[in-house]
Amino acid sequence: MTSANGRALAAKLGNFGARAMTYFSYVPHTPDAAYQSAVSPAAVSAQAADLAAYRPLKSGSVTGLSVTGISLTLESATAVNLSFTLGSGHAIGEYAFSVNGQPASAAYSGGRYYIRIPDIAAKELDTVQTVTVTRGSEALTVTCSGLSFAYNTLKNYPNVPAKAALCELARALYAYSAEADTYFARPRRAGKEGREDAHRWGARAEQTARQRSPHVYEEKTPVNGNHNV
Repeated sequence: MTSANGRALAAKLGNFGARAMTYFSYVPHTPDAAYQSAVSPAAVSAQAADLAAYRPLKSGSVTGLSVTGISLTLESATAVNLSFTLGSGHAIGEYAFSVNGQPASAAYSGGRYYIRIPDIAAKELDTVQTVTVTRGSEALTVTCSGLSFAYNTLKNYPNVPAKAALCELARALYAYSAEADTYFARPRRAGKEGREDAHRWGARAEQTARQRSPHVYEEKTPVNGNHNV
């Protein structure tokens, strides 16, 4: 890594932070020079097609439970939340959940159950996570990453003025992730390679270069198509 790499990563982090401030309506009444500098670069031009390798995928199904969206929690570390809707007449106890082969418990909020994948460092935003739900002999598998949220956002809201700030936030997240990979000399883990890596879980990456925000982002991007979350 070089000082130039560090400056580039800091610039992308600053841009992401500024975009988050804009989205959360946290912009100062009189923006200071640091904020103006962070948002001054031209907007990242990435579109959904550029992030297609990170689209969330699902296979199989379980009776009475459906996956309904992806959200991010942005606190001292990033978390990916995969939400599920429970059908009438069914209980959550009917289902067993796992993340990357390890047992997991579903939490409940806002009328939906969700699995949270916590403590995702900037350089791991493109790392594929595998969530599996079983009910007897039935199984539902979803593969996704932090960038799956960015993909879904850009795919679902490409020309929606009310979602413009959200789309800029998604683009900034993508750019920040790519710069973190460069800084840590880490290859992108998308597509087949990344999905194979999802089965090689181990120690979590260092907690460096994490997004820091006092806000929690809980807007869920909707499900799209057969096999695409």
